[in-house]
Amino acid sequence: MTDAPGDGGGAEVLDPWDDNQSPPDGTGDVLPQIRNIWAWWGWTMVVVVIVVTGVAIFGDILRASVLLDLVSFWPVFLLIAVGAAVWTAKRNSWPARLGSAISLMALTALLGVVALHLLGWSALPSSVVLEGPPFEGGDVSLEIVVRDGLVLVDTAERESAFAVSLIPRGGSIAAPRATGLDSEPLDVSLVERGDPGLHRSEGWVVELAESGRWAVVLEALEIDADLRDTVVESSVFDGAGSVLLDGVAPGSTIELRGGPFAIEVPLGVGVGVEGDATVPPDWTATESGMASPAGSGGFVIVVTPEAQVEISHP
Repeated sequence: MTDAPGDGGGAEVLDPWDDNQSPPDGTGDVLPQIRNIWAWWGWTMVVVVIVVTGVAIFGDILRASVLLDLVSFWPVFLLIAVGAAVWTAKRNSWPARLGSAISLMALTALLGVVALHLLGWSALPSSVVLEGPPFEGGDVSLEIVVRDGLVLVDTAERESAFAVSLIPRGGSIAAPRATGLDSEPLDVSLVERGDPGLHRSEGWVVELAESGRWAVVLEALEIDADLRDTVVESSVFDGAGSVLLDGVAPGSTIELRGGPFAIEVPLGVGVGVEGDATVPPDWTATESGMASPAGSGGFVIVVTPEAQVEISHP
């Protein structure tokens, strides 16, 4: 208790977190109530986070494997639970601020685990990354089959041929399983595991080594592939989505099934189209379809009869 400056020493300033002060008559119950409000607010937010997490899992916003991450932090949550139980039993004799601190610790732990899950921290049990074999470049045949899911494909400088991880959103797609990892040259097939368990997601993120020459067969409900920084040989894309191409090997064939597809091809490279497709206005008609201004001596895009394809330049 201190005197406010300039008022002759009559006003009192109370610290709501000081358990050892002596409040004036009539206010003895106010400070514990303030501290208890913070404690109850903290535990209410813990319940809210748990409910929201459950709804997010049920609605496929979060992967169900976040539950594995929460369980893996059981020592932290056990200590918090023990602390909460002891404080509840001793709250009449223990500082009320401990209740607030324990509830905020529980809230921070919950939010922290969910955040690490969304960031894909590799130490968590929910982290599923399938690595290809060590790779120094060369020809690779890769088949990817995710009939009911999304596949994101990109390239990077890698020491392994490829890596496959799960998209953070929930879904029904199981984690990947690979065959042909010991083949020479590499001829790999990626398919879903038989029993997904809690490792279910919206689909896969596939990262390919830039040093490879890739012959890809990709079948998925939705495809988003950026292959501009690697060499693509004859490939098949079955589904719908977008494919960005640049370094396609001369004489290769890119076959498109299903659709709609948005295909981006490089300027100044001969591209021929066999079948019906929407192309830039400066392309010319040929006996089998269309050709880019640079001619049709580069690679060929084959559009199957049922496919819907729009071709553009960067």
